Amino acid sequence: MILTILLLIYPLLFYHLGNTITINVLVQSEERIHSLLTKDFNKFSKENGLNITLHLNLLTPQNMSYTVNNYQSMIENLLYKKSKKYDLIVFDNIYSKKFESYFLDLKDLLPQEHLDLYSEGIAAQTCIFNNKWVALPVTPLYSVLYSNMNYLNKYKKNIPKTWDELMETSKYIINEEKRLNNTSIVGYNGGFHNIELGTCSLYEFIYSCRDSYESPFPDLLSNTTINALHQLKKIKNEISSDDYFRYTNNEVLSLLNEGNFVFIKFWDLYDFPNYKKTALPGIKPGLSGTVIGGNNIGIVKHISEERKKISLQVLSYITSRDVHKKFVMEKVIFSSIPSFYYDDEVCSVLDCEFYRGFQPIARPTWMIEKNEWNVYSLKFRTYIYEFLYGNKTAEESLRKVVNILKVHSISFITDDNDNNLGKIIFIILSIIFCIIIFSLIIPRIKLFSMYFKIFSYDFWIIHLVGSIILLFLCFMEFGEITSIKCKVKQAVLLLGNSLNLFPFIYELFIYFPEDIKESEYFNHHRFLIISIYNFTNIVLIILSFFVPISAYELYDPYDRKFKTCRINSTQGIVMKESIYIINILNMLIMLFIIFKEWNIQETFVEIKLLASSIYTEVLLYIMILIFDYIKINQYTTYFIIYESIYITFILSNYICLFCSHIVLALLNRNKNNESVFFIDGCGDEIKNGSTSYKNNIILQYILKYHNKQLNEEKQNESITTSKIAQNITSNISIF
Repeated sequence: MILTILLLIYPLLFYHLGNTITINVLVQSEERIHSLLTKDFNKFSKENGLNITLHLNLLTPQNMSYTVNNYQSMIENLLYKKSKKYDLIVFDNIYSKKFESYFLDLKDLLPQEHLDLYSEGIAAQTCIFNNKWVALPVTPLYSVLYSNMNYLNKYKKNIPKTWDELMETSKYIINEEKRLNNTSIVGYNGGFHNIELGTCSLYEFIYSCRDSYESPFPDLLSNTTINALHQLKKIKNEISSDDYFRYTNNEVLSLLNEGNFVFIKFWDLYDFPNYKKTALPGIKPGLSGTVIGGNNIGIVKHISEERKKISLQVLSYITSRDVHKKFVMEKVIFSSIPSFYYDDEVCSVLDCEFYRGFQPIARPTWMIEKNEWNVYSLKFRTYIYEFLYGNKTAEESLRKVVNILKVHSISFITDDNDNNLGKIIFIILSIIFCIIIFSLIIPRIKLFSMYFKIFSYDFWIIHLVGSIILLFLCFMEFGEITSIKCKVKQAVLLLGNSLNLFPFIYELFIYFPEDIKESEYFNHHRFLIISIYNFTNIVLIILSFFVPISAYELYDPYDRKFKTCRINSTQGIVMKESIYIINILNMLIMLFIIFKEWNIQETFVEIKLLASSIYTEVLLYIMILIFDYIKINQYTTYFIIYESIYITFILSNYICLFCSHIVLALLNRNKNNESVFFIDGCGDEIKNGSTSYKNNIILQYILKYHNKQLNEEKQNESITTSKIAQNITSNISIF
C-alpha cells in the first residue's frame, strides 16, 4: 500500500495544491463493482489529500439517444473524433483489438511487477495486441453450470463432469418427474440464441470437446469440431428443445428463480441457496471450457499529458493487488489475477477449487480483418444454427463458417476441387516456361541461326527474358491477391512488355527509310538507345507504384470471400489509365512506322509479324482497361480472364516474333533461298488513289514510304525466280 501511495503522490508534486482534478470514466451500465471501485478510490484520494475525484459516467437511455447494442459504436465514434470528454473507458474485451490504436500502451507506463500480476491470466488473450498492452481486465465474466441440488439430491445423482453424464442424469430426472406430472421441467438450456451469448456458447462448447487439456481450440473443419456439434445437437434433442436452447437472458433468470430445471448454463453472477455452481462439463473428465466475457479498462490516448499521468495513477490503484484482494475476499468480484486462487487467505473464504477449474478461451478477435467482430460473430452462429436447428450437415455449416474468413484463391498446391483449375493452368504455364527456356539456345543452332540473324543474339535474349517476366505475371495470379501484388503486377506487365518488344523497336529505327544519318547512328550507339528506351519505361514503371491500387474484398454468390485489385480514387484511376494509354500510343506510333516501312525488303517478314503482334497487344491493353471497370463476382472467373489475357500476351509475341523464324527455317531447310522475304505490289491500290490524296502533302509523304522498296543488293546477287517468290509467299501465308 505504501508503494501505491508513493506512485500516486510523486507525479502530483508537479501540480498546484488545492486544485481538484476530476477524472471521467465511461461505463456501459451500472454494476456494483464499478461503483465500489469509484467510491474506494475517492475515499483513498481524500484520505491522502490527492485532490483527485473519480467520476463514474453511466451511459443509459436517459442521458442520450442510445441503446445498449450500439455502446461500442458510440465509443468508437468518440475515439475516432479524438474526444477528450472521457479519460478512462470501460469496454467489452472483444473490442480490445479494434480500439488498440486509441489507447495508451500500458507496457511502457506501468511497473513490470504490476503487469506481471495479470500476464499469467486472461490478460494475455484479451488485453495484448501487437505486443501492446491495450488495457487491463477490470470485470471478467465466465459461464458456469448451475446444478439444481434439489433434484440431484432427490434422485441421488452427482454433478456431471462430462456431457454424457449431464445427458444421462437429465434424462433420468426428466423421466421420473414426468411420472409425477412435471412436464415442464428443463434438462439443459444451452444459451444458443441469436445474440453474442450464442457465439460464446458455441465457442466454449467446442473448446470443451478438444482432444486434451493442453490442446488448443480445434480446427473448425476437424473431426473434433464436427463431433462436438453432433454432441451438441444430441443434447438438444434428448434433454432440451429448440425453444429452451434459444432462451434469452431474461428467460434464463426467470427459470433460475422458478427452479424447475436440472441444469442451467449462465454467467457467474448469482448465488442461490439450492444451486451448486461448477465449471462446465467436457467431452471427457478433466476437460471444460468457458468463454472469457467481461470488460477491460484503458486510458484514452488523446487527453492531455497532465490527465494521462493522473489517469495512470487511478488505473494503477483500481487494478492493484491490494484493492482486488479486498473485493475478492468480500465476494464482490472475480479477479483476473490468478495468484489469488492459490492464496491461503483468499481460499479460506472462497471455493478456490471452483475458480481454478475454469478453462477460459477468448473469442478469436485477432483473426478478424478490419476489426468487424460483430459481422463475423453473427455469421458464425447463423451458419452453425443451420445445423443445430435446421437440416444442414455439420460439415456444410462449418465449411460456410470457414469461408467467412478464408480468402479464396486459385492454387496449384492444395487438394481442393476448386483448385483443379489452378493445377491445369500451372501445368500449361510450366510447359510454356520450359519452351521459352529451351528457346534461348535455338538462335545458336546451325539449322535456325540464319533465320535469327536479323538481331544479335543478346537482343533475342532480351526478347525472351521479356516473355519470362510476363510469364511471372501469370504465376502472380495464384494465391491470395494482396496490395503489394496489385502494384507489382502493373510494373511487371510494363517491364515484360517493353523488353519483349525492344529488339523489334530497335530494328525499326535501323531500317528507317531514306538514307538518313540517324539510322546509322542508332546502329553504332546500341547501348545509348537501350538506355533511352529503358529510361522511358522505367519512368512508367516507377509511376505505376504510385497508383493507389490495393486489394479489395468481394463475395461471390456463395458468400465466399476473395480479393481483386481495385483503385478507389479518381486520381488513381486517371494515373493508371494514363500509363496504359501512353503504352497504347507508343504502340500506335510503332504501327505508324511499320506502315511506312511495309515494303522494305530487309525486314519484310518481321514487319508483317510485328504488326500482328502489336495489334494484338493494343487490343489486350484495351481489354485490361475494360475489365478494370467490370465487377467480377466469381474468383475463378477473375482468374481465368486475367490469365487468358496474360497468356495471350506471351503466346502472340512468342509465335509471331520468335517461333515464326523456326517455322520458316523448317519449311525452307531444303530450298536454296536465304533471306528473300520481299514481295512487291502491296501498295498498288493506294498508288492509284484519288486526287485528294495527291494534294495532301503529308499523306503523300507517308504513302511514299509505305510503297518504298529498298533494292540495295550485292552486285553478284541474282534476282530470285518467281518460283522462289511463290514458295515464300506460301510460307508467309501460314502466319
